[in-house]
Amino acid sequence: MDVWVEKPLIEGDSVTFQWTQSEANHFQRENSFSFRYEGLQLEVFSIELFYEIFLALQLRVFSAYHEAVTVHFPTPVPAFTAAFWSAYHNSERVMVTPISEFGGYRPWVGEPVLVTQPRKAAVFFGGGKDSTLATCLFSEIYGANDVVLIQFVGPLRNDPKLTRYLEERQERLMLKPATEQFGVATQRGWTNYQAIFREEGYALRPHLELYTVGALPTLLAWGVEISTFTANWTIMSTERRRTGKWVYRYAPSRPTALVAQSKHYRATLGVPITVTNVVLPFHGLAAHLLLTKRYPKTIDQIVPCTLAGVDRRSCYHCIKCVLFALSCFATKTTTPDFDFDYFWRESKFVKRSMELAESGVENSMFGNVPWSRAFFIGSRGYIMGCHIVARIDLSNLPIELTVDALANLTTFHAMYGNTLFPDQEAIPRIALDLLGEELGNRIGIIASQHMEIVDRIPQPTFSGSTPIEYSLDEPREPRVAMLEHIRGRNI
Repeated sequence: MDVWVEKPLIEGDSVTFQWTQSEANHFQRENSFSFRYEGLQLEVFSIELFYEIFLALQLRVFSAYHEAVTVHFPTPVPAFTAAFWSAYHNSERVMVTPISEFGGYRPWVGEPVLVTQPRKAAVFFGGGKDSTLATCLFSEIYGANDVVLIQFVGPLRNDPKLTRYLEERQERLMLKPATEQFGVATQRGWTNYQAIFREEGYALRPHLELYTVGALPTLLAWGVEISTFTANWTIMSTERRRTGKWVYRYAPSRPTALVAQSKHYRATLGVPITVTNVVLPFHGLAAHLLLTKRYPKTIDQIVPCTLAGVDRRSCYHCIKCVLFALSCFATKTTTPDFDFDYFWRESKFVKRSMELAESGVENSMFGNVPWSRAFFIGSRGYIMGCHIVARIDLSNLPIELTVDALANLTTFHAMYGNTLFPDQEAIPRIALDLLGEELGNRIGIIASQHMEIVDRIPQPTFSGSTPIEYSLDEPREPRVAMLEHIRGRNI
């Protein structure tokens, strides 16, 4: 299959990518997508920077075709760009042409054009507890006046009404309160990239690269030196397939991959932009605990849910709202605009749990009901979830519940709260070490004032009822780390 990429269309703060294919697009509804970066003038950036964004996103899609694919660009693609994203997406059947004789490129057409007040650190901000914790940590380490929050309005379907809803809700409940509370700067962006995918292509939608690469014009314009997304260590289990092959889950989010991506930016763009994951050491409960102990005012600003109305932080029914409600009770905290009594009476999750209890399900796993899809956390968070429930003191709740609400909570506690797992509140030292010496030490100092740091992965570790392993410092390097320009050669 042949793909012909058109020259990116720049219009003020917007860029549109378009291409044609010799065969039908099986995974996307359109051969076109766009980004808009509020207030930035994109003509100051080089065309090669937009090639970087296009390949970071689309090579994964082109690699899904069961045939060789040749992607033709109107002008040469920097060699390092093509090599890195081909390795990143394992795009062995995709050839990019033409390739420049030069490895890197200057991301600017002329001299760098920065915003009026550049910021050193950026958080890809979603409004939940993890990105709120990242904002608090970066503000404490670098100073709030050196932090910018970056947020995309990225609907999953092309619907103007949905886009307006996301714009209003994110600005009203997330960005404006964050500016007022923390004193940080904010930068909005828009993209329809995820909305163009057909159902057959859902698995090909981008992972963190939508932000770490899609936001490159923003990172450059703000003079950012370090940026962070948020994903905790519990999702990164190491599993052995029946073939005997070890699989490292969430490989693109792992520390070694992020180090390689940071080196790629330095070598290719000539700009020192570090991509990191500052909340790697903190799973859901640990993040909530640190916020309540060190940054207690933030609990009233966390937006755990993406489904509620434009003026509501919670819908009460999704698993994120469930985790927030349980974490609050487990840490004896409340927030005025979350109706905990309504949650325990009317939440669809609570009602499903009561139906499960009435079905005669028996406790077996550590004295608790075994994990199922009816639980409020994925299978790898089962032990932590049970510990959260067990941590709730029914005799000393943070608020008084009505009879019906208390009855439901008591039943739920009897299902999942029979065993405490104190090790779940510890921070694995390896997760701090993998952030790098300077950043890891500074976060470790903060964390150690409120929780224990241990030289092991907190135990036990299960995926549902199956024991699993963790190897955060995986013994092999990702393919991108083996590229010549990542190893410091031929730069």
